[in-house]
Amino acid sequence: MIFSMLLQSGASASGMRIGLVELMMKGGWIMIPLIVLAVLALFFMFDVWFSMRRMARVGRKWYVGVMEKANGGDLQGAYDMTKKGDTALARLFKAALAAGDLPQAQIEEDIQVEARQIIACVEGPVGYLSMIASIAPMLGFLGTIFGVIKIFINISLTNDLSISSIADGLYQKMICSGAGLLVGIVAYVGFYILNRRLDSMVLMMDKGGNELLKAIAFGCGEGRGAVKGRAN
Repeated sequence: MIFSMLLQSGASASGMRIGLVELMMKGGWIMIPLIVLAVLALFFMFDVWFSMRRMARVGRKWYVGVMEKANGGDLQGAYDMTKKGDTALARLFKAALAAGDLPQAQIEEDIQVEARQIIACVEGPVGYLSMIASIAPMLGFLGTIFGVIKIFINISLTNDLSISSIADGLYQKMICSGAGLLVGIVAYVGFYILNRRLDSMVLMMDKGGNELLKAIAFGCGEGRGAVKGRAN
C-alpha cells in the first residue's frame, strides 16, 4: 500500500505508470527473500493469534463444574470433564487431576511441566517473528549496498553522471531499504502483540492452576479416589 501511494505520486509527476510488481522487481533478487519473509511473518502472526485465541477460551460453566467436582472430592468426574476440551486450562487441569492422588508437590510439578509444554508450542513461532524482524532490515541494507555498487558500475561503464545511468541502482537501493524496514516493522509489531497475549495466557494458567490446587486440597478432607485412566 505504501509502495502504491509512492508509485501513484511518481506516476502523476512523470506522466508514466509503473506497476507494483515491476517496481518491486527493480529491487533485484534481494526482494525474493524479503517477500518470503513477509509471507512467513503474516502466516506466523495469524496462525499464532488464532491458536492463542482457541487455547485461551474458557467456558464459565465448564470451569465452575470442574472446580465444584474437585471441591467435592470427585476428581474422576472433574478429570472426565477436562477430556471435552483442548484449551490451555483443559490440558493443565487434566495433568493436575491425573496426579490427584499424589502429594501436592508432585501435582504442582505436573502442572508446571504441562504449562511449559503449552507455552513452548506457542512461543516457538513467536520467536520466528523476532528473527524476521532482525533479518529483514539487514537484507534491505544488503540490497542498498548492491544498489550503490550498481550505480558505480554504471557510471564507470558509461562515464556519465546523468539520472538515467544511476536510476537502476537508486531504485534497488531505495526499494530494498524500504521493503526491509517495512517487513521488519510488521514482524516486530506482531512479535510484541503476541508476546503480550502470551503473558496474559500465562497469567490465566497460573490463576487457574492455583485455584484447582486449592480445590483438590479442600476435596482431600471429603475423601477422594485415584483418577482412572491417567495415561489418557
